[in-house]
Amino acid sequence: MNTRPYYDLYSDWDSWVQEGIVDLAIPMTFYNWATMPTDYTKWMNFGKDRKSNRHMIVGVGTSLNSLANAILELQMTRNPSPAGNYADGFCGATYAMPFFNGTWPEFSPVLVSQVTPTWDDIPDLPWKSSPTKGDLMGTVTLGDTGTWADHATVAITGPVSRSMYVDGTGFYAFIDLPPGSYTVTATKAGYPNAQATVNVAVGVVTGNMYEQNLMLGAPPQLSIARNDPDGVIISWPAPVPGWVLEQNSTLATNTWSSAGITPAQTNGWMQVTISPEAESRHYRLRQQPWLHQPRTQTTVGIAQF
Repeated sequence: MNTRPYYDLYSDWDSWVQEGIVDLAIPMTFYNWATMPTDYTKWMNFGKDRKSNRHMIVGVGTSLNSLANAILELQMTRNPSPAGNYADGFCGATYAMPFFNGTWPEFSPVLVSQVTPTWDDIPDLPWKSSPTKGDLMGTVTLGDTGTWADHATVAITGPVSRSMYVDGTGFYAFIDLPPGSYTVTATKAGYPNAQATVNVAVGVVTGNMYEQNLMLGAPPQLSIARNDPDGVIISWPAPVPGWVLEQNSTLATNTWSSAGITPAQTNGWMQVTISPEAESRHYRLRQQPWLHQPRTQTTVGIAQF
C-alpha cells in the first residue's frame, strides 16, 4: 500500500494478478541503470516472483538509459529471479527516443542483434485457450432501496472457500474456481443475509463466467386500495430511491414501460393514484437502470374498473 501505483493511482496490480482478474501485468519498471540499478533489479524480480498463474511483462524505460544500459536492462528481463521465476516478456517504454538522446536507426540493429535475433510467438494464455476452471461474478444490492450494497461481504463455500468485500458498486468476482457446486452468501450489517447456490462448470456458459446477483433484504411490496368507486391507489414503503413503477397490459409479454406517474410520499408510503383504465393493467417495481443488472421484483395486477 506504500507504493505509488496503489496510493496515487488506485492500481493494485499485484492483487489483480494474484486473483487472476487480469491476463497480464506490465509494471512500469522505469529506472536509469546508471543511477538506480538496485531499484530496477528489485522491482523487476518482484514482478517475476508475483506473476502467480498469469503473465508478467517487465516494463523497461529504455529512453531513460544509455544505449548500452537500455540493452542491458532488456537482457536482464530474461534472467530468473533469485527465487527461480521468469517473466513472460518485456515491453520497452520510449518517450520520443528509444534510448537517451538516441535514434531508432541507432537502436534497432543493436536491439535485434543483442536482444531479439530470432522470432518468438506471443505466449499462450492457457486459462483462456484450454480452461479447466470457471469464474463467478455478480452485484449485491439493498432490497429496501435497490442501491448498491457498498462494503458488503460475499463468501463462497464449495470445492474452495473464499471471501471478499464488494466494490463501491456492489460488484464482486471470484476467479479460477474448480468446477462444482458453490454456496454464495452476501452479508452486511443491519440486513438479513442473501444466499444462492451456483454450479460452476467448464464449457457451459460463455467465457466460463457465471453471474449471480444477490439482494440483501426483501424488495418493497406493492399494495392496492380503492380511493373511489372507479380508482385505486398503489402504494409501497418509502423511501425507495432505487425503484421505478412500470406498467404492462398483459403478463404474457415483456413490454413493460414507465407508468409515467410521479409518486407522492405520504405518511411513510410512496403513492400513486390510478384513474380508470380502458383495459386491465399490471404494475411492478423495477430497480433503476443505473444498476449493473436491473431486476423485476414485485408485480401486482390491477383489474379493470
